[in-house]
Amino acid sequence: MSPTPLAQLNDNYVRLRGASLPFTTPVIRFARARLGPESVREFVVPGLVGSRGDYMIPWTYLPELAQLTVHDRLLWEALCFTRGPLFPPDARRIAREVAASGVLGIVRAEAVRREHQSETVLRHFVHAALLSRLLAETAPEAAAELSRGAHARFRQDVVQAGLIAAAPHLGLAPAELFDRLGEVAVSVAGIGTGSRGDADDRLRHLHARLGAFAEAMHRFALEEPIETAGSVVALLQIADATHERLGALIRAVDEDLSDMRRLTSSAEARAALGLRTAEADWVADGWDTILEQWGLAEGGPRLAQRELVALLAQVTPPLPGVDLQRGTARGALAGQAAKDLLGEVDIDRVARVARRAGRVVAA
Repeated sequence: MSPTPLAQLNDNYVRLRGASLPFTTPVIRFARARLGPESVREFVVPGLVGSRGDYMIPWTYLPELAQLTVHDRLLWEALCFTRGPLFPPDARRIAREVAASGVLGIVRAEAVRREHQSETVLRHFVHAALLSRLLAETAPEAAAELSRGAHARFRQDVVQAGLIAAAPHLGLAPAELFDRLGEVAVSVAGIGTGSRGDADDRLRHLHARLGAFAEAMHRFALEEPIETAGSVVALLQIADATHERLGALIRAVDEDLSDMRRLTSSAEARAALGLRTAEADWVADGWDTILEQWGLAEGGPRLAQRELVALLAQVTPPLPGVDLQRGTARGALAGQAAKDLLGEVDIDRVARVARRAGRVVAA
């Protein structure tokens, strides 16, 4: 049996780039977890000492690569209890559970707990917004009641009345319609519906930040001398390709959501939506860390920005099917950037682990 498009998509990303993890140890700050040969999980550690490729380190060898922080040790141990491929939602859930333990401080732990508690509320808002869209297509008079304010969306009688009004137009029972809307709400988590005041639009915000970052890299490249412009051009190419792909996926999701009648009545349409939103999550994965690092350096000295750009050009995750020339960002500057921003790397230790268990793959 051939794999489904979603399974094939996940397999491409799982094996090519892997899911990013919020490590705090400098040398593995940009590490990702992916499936290597024989479907064994391994770490991709890019940008070490300005290397010409990515170090592939087997899962169990990570503590030998560097002295891990307490947080990273707990995160690694938590991940050791999981098997098989690791997807971005799984990585975020496990990282949140570790942060909630208080290892990153009480403030961070409380923030994570509040974020978890708000997820149910956010999902309910998205669910109700989808019902409102469907009612606008099938029973406009019933849509007005659901749109009278946020509080109406939490009134069970109002929601139930909306389901009862819409269900006959689709040949569904109200309970079945509710489940299908829930399936769509799960699919669009992180993208949201695009409505004003939508609280579940993490990827839309990241897309806007990526666009601003690409513009900043364009201006930066114009001001760089030719001998150091390679890193900026490489990073600009990656950022542009990622911004364009993420934007195309968000627009496709918006187009899907514009026809709620089709989404709720067609399993194929819901599967296509799930495929798009899953790819959007993969495409955006890891960019939060990259944009955060640039935000810290953006107002700083030019030399520090130049070094960071050289490093980011090495560690940004690739897109399947897109030829991103990370290899143009190499040499002395990349090596100095890795030393300054990832900390002192024990070269002998890295080489020893790589000889014993790892390998280097050209970027």
